[in-house]
Amino acid sequence: MKIKNIIFASFLLLFYSVSFGQTEFIKTDQQFKNGQYVWNVVYANQKIAEFWPVHEMKFITKQTDPELFKLSLDSLQKNLGGIAVAPASMTAKSVDGYIMEGKSLTRGQACGDGIVYNYGVVTISPSGGRIKFNHKKTIKNFDEFYENQKTLGGSLLFLPSIYRNGIYLSSANKIEKVLVKRWTYDGIQIGIVIFDLLTTYNNVRKIILGLDRDGKSLTTHIYVLDGGPVWGQYSKEVNNQIIISGTRDVNCVTNYLIFY
Repeated sequence: MKIKNIIFASFLLLFYSVSFGQTEFIKTDQQFKNGQYVWNVVYANQKIAEFWPVHEMKFITKQTDPELFKLSLDSLQKNLGGIAVAPASMTAKSVDGYIMEGKSLTRGQACGDGIVYNYGVVTISPSGGRIKFNHKKTIKNFDEFYENQKTLGGSLLFLPSIYRNGIYLSSANKIEKVLVKRWTYDGIQIGIVIFDLLTTYNNVRKIILGLDRDGKSLTTHIYVLDGGPVWGQYSKEVNNQIIISGTRDVNCVTNYLIFY
């Protein structure tokens, strides 16, 4: 354990620069069926978001699973047995309607528009339990990387990166949801943060990095998920009740992440 702590502390010192320390998690009484809880994100003594811990994920798209996208969000969640559902990202309008951007995969099946974007890349193992955060810039041979994931039967999706290992995108654009990866003494922490109000990239970064504590925890990745009234609808099942938030146009939604 001592060696593990020394290695972890060294990792923090390598990437850690400034500890904002103004943000904290406050546990709520909302419990998921997997035993985890919803956590309020409190910044400058005000609740400004929720954090949902994630242990496994599945990625579905309208291209590969069209029947699922005819369901209401609560029916879709029940059908797939997740604790929560939220749209991923990279949806764009095309001549044929709406299409998911990116040379992506879901369970080894090709999907998306086939274009390799200079964004964050998330891969999910076939079981859903192994979630990795990458970036196009750090993948030496994307075609080989893609084919390996396809052969494994895994999933791959593109998400805009606003922060990864100290590299950040400064912007006043506003967003609602992000997928985050953090290091803690308890291990890797992955989850979704949903803000109460639309928040700029810059403030999202400041708020989430404010969770970092010297020698104890470190945020490594913050990737953007879709939000807004067109395709931003999301749901969670807590205390045996599915709660749906937001709205969606079923003709526009192209993909969802299912959380477990």
